[in-house]
Amino acid sequence: MDKVNIHEAKTHFSKLVERVHNGEEIIVAKTGVPYARLVPLEKKEAARSGSLEGTKRIRPIGAPSGRRAFALGSMNVLLDTHVLLWWLQNDPDLLEHARALIADPDNEIFVSSVSGWEIAPKVRLGKLPGSAILSKGFRTFFAKAG
Repeated sequence: MDKVNIHEAKTHFSKLVERVHNGEEIIVAKTGVPYARLVPLEKKEAARSGSLEGTKRIRPIGAPSGRRAFALGSMNVLLDTHVLLWWLQNDPDLLEHARALIADPDNEIFVSSVSGWEIAPKVRLGKLPGSAILSKGFRTFFAKAG
C-alpha cells in the first residue's frame, strides 16, 4: 500500500486511478495524516437484457453513427421509464448501444421511483404485455439494491 500526499494526488490523479484500477490500494495523506484510501471497485457482472441478473461480457459499443467505439471507465446511467420497460422486456426497440451501456458491469444504473408510479397503473389495468416479468423484475431489483 503506497502513501501519497494531497498535492501529489491532485497532480498525478489519473496515474493513481490507473494504479488503483490495476489492483493497488493508495492512502492519501495531509501533512502525513491519512485522510482517504483509494481502492479498486468490486467487479460486477453484466446483466442480460430482459433480466436484472446476468453474466459478464466485454464487448464494443455500437455508436449511433455506425462507427464502433469502446466505453472507457464507468458511467452513471439514469433509465427513463420507456428504456427500463424495453430493457426488462428485451424489446428490439432498445438500441444496441443503449443495451450495451446498461449491460456494462462498470456502469451504475439508476431507476427513478417515478418509473414505478408510471408503470403500476398500466400493469394493474393489463395494458403492458408481459407485465408479470415487470413485477418480478422490480421485486428482484429492489431486493438486491436494498
